Amino acid sequence: METNIKVAVRCRPMSNSEVKRGCDSVIQMKDNTVTINAKNAKEAEAKSFTFDHCYYTDTTQAQVFDDLGKNVVYQGIDGFNGTVFACK
Repeated sequence: METNIKVAVRCRPMSNSEVKRGCDSVIQMKDNTVTINAKNAKEAEAKSFTFDHCYYTDTTQAQVFDDLGKNVVYQGIDGFNGTVFACK
């Protein structure tokens, strides 16, 4: 079985300290595109990035697993190698 590498991004909710400071999100997601709207003079232009999957702050861990992890587990059970790499 041949599978392509999939790249996903998940936007975390703001922390309590960010909320207390009145921070605004600079992230917008539409379909599989993430747009970062800069708030300082050095980065005046918004930058967009496209991924295989995009998950916003309200996405559950179960949804991410269903979309990305489940097939890797099933392929592992069938004897194929698989890797899920996540970073914080």
